[in-house]
Amino acid sequence: MYNLKKYLRMLQLTDTTNSLGRELKMQLESRGCVVRTLMSGAESGTTSGVGSGQRVDALVVVGAESKAGDLNAMACVVNEDVYKNLKLLETLSPLVRRGGCVAWACAGAGAESGNFSQASAAFDTVLRASLEHIAKVTHCDPVWVGRHDGAERTADRLVDALLNCTTDHNTSVFSIRNVAHKVGEYVCRWLKIVS
Repeated sequence: MYNLKKYLRMLQLTDTTNSLGRELKMQLESRGCVVRTLMSGAESGTTSGVGSGQRVDALVVVGAESKAGDLNAMACVVNEDVYKNLKLLETLSPLVRRGGCVAWACAGAGAESGNFSQASAAFDTVLRASLEHIAKVTHCDPVWVGRHDGAERTADRLVDALLNCTTDHNTSVFSIRNVAHKVGEYVCRWLKIVS
């Protein structure tokens, strides 16, 4: 069993009232992490311990638990994720230290089940794009594991993804692609000067 404490000391978790939030908190604390949670004034951005400006190593947004079936269930997920969780993601992401992780975890019916599976998959694509955009703006690594049945399975996958995120991202700030792009810019500039 890996110990996340070496890499992730402090995490911000947005919701511990549902089964996924409780499972994530339990697993992360059992691995030695300090898990911060939101107080009742979460919509205003008030947090327990983090409101003082203290940075965290990772932010985990716990998405709405989806239930397969009717349009009302889909509308509840959209309502909670758009009006609450995306706002929390935007509000709390500046608290993550540069190079940290911004994660989104969703439990409940998978995107492949139910009458509204294609709508659910499209909605998850929008959530993932929002997560990746905010992570890019805040210079963090995005972590998306998708929707899975069962809180325990989703929590396992997210903790594993966080572990991989924190061990791989410190190896190099520059990628081969960025280096090739910079070299290309210098060569183009040099050719313009010479000609």
